[in-house]
Amino acid sequence: MGFMPREFSKRFGRRVSAYAGYIRPFLRTRRNLRVIAKSEVRRILGSSKQHSKSRKEIIISAGVIGSPLLLMRSGVGPRDVLDEAQVPIVKELPVGKGIHDHVVISLTFVINNKSLVFDPDRDLNPGTLQIYNAFGDEQGNVKIWKICMNFSIGPYSTSGGYVGQAMLASSVTQNEGKPTWPDTMLYPVQSASAPAVVRPAEGIAMADWETPVFCGIVLTRPKSRGTLTLNATNVDGDPVIDFNFLSHPQDIQVLLEGIQTALKIYEETPAYKRLEARLAPIEMPACDNLEYRSEEFWSVFIRQRGNSFLHAVGTCRMGRGQSDPDAVVDSRL
Repeated sequence: MGFMPREFSKRFGRRVSAYAGYIRPFLRTRRNLRVIAKSEVRRILGSSKQHSKSRKEIIISAGVIGSPLLLMRSGVGPRDVLDEAQVPIVKELPVGKGIHDHVVISLTFVINNKSLVFDPDRDLNPGTLQIYNAFGDEQGNVKIWKICMNFSIGPYSTSGGYVGQAMLASSVTQNEGKPTWPDTMLYPVQSASAPAVVRPAEGIAMADWETPVFCGIVLTRPKSRGTLTLNATNVDGDPVIDFNFLSHPQDIQVLLEGIQTALKIYEETPAYKRLEARLAPIEMPACDNLEYRSEEFWSVFIRQRGNSFLHAVGTCRMGRGQSDPDAVVDSRL
């Protein structure tokens, strides 16, 4: 197991998107850059009379959902999907097949020794907010938030409570001879952010919410695969998406091992013993007749509480060209 700080795309203490980091700074200075906002592309039009040309290449990139939709509406995709939607076939390719995503489950622990952890009621107050967002002198000439943005000072400058991450290789990946290719990630969330992350639906008594910490357990190399297809009754509408989450039994096994590792860290290590950490009670009707914290209990817990980590990929898979039956593009796009 390896533990490391959490990496974020940040600038001056603030989260930075691809647009903010690479497009917005050059909108006024690059003559060859034009962004058309509030526009929607629905199809790629093929014509023998009109052509678009480029000195190098034209890349279509609309994301894990938009790209396959655009291709299939334009006649590029699986034959059965296009036939059902009555879209003329231009090129038969496995577009939309193989969609998958990281699956995350969460465990919540209650910290009884509050003096040693971040306490939102105590530490997120008008004084610390002033450090982040108020003027630094009576004239208002120097803003303290500039200091905070440059040096990430104060509790309001934290990265959403994500303080680090651990990468694990389960018995599944070790048995495959890939012990250096982790398939599990654990990430702790500090007490300041956990109340906003953990929902009442988790079955935790509100009295125990005062100082919780949260541990996310992420399946980073899922083997389950799903599909994204056109809506045959409305081609221009939303797609039909079936992630087929946790359909592969080894995905359940990996998450089971991740849970046991998290419990060992939070319940047995000296650091968390100092905090008097304990697992918050889990109440789930589906587990009423199961032994609490048994393997069967956790298996049901995983299926009931597993969520998308919003990292979906695989709808336009890159492969080795025509010899790869699952590939939509090769390494040269």
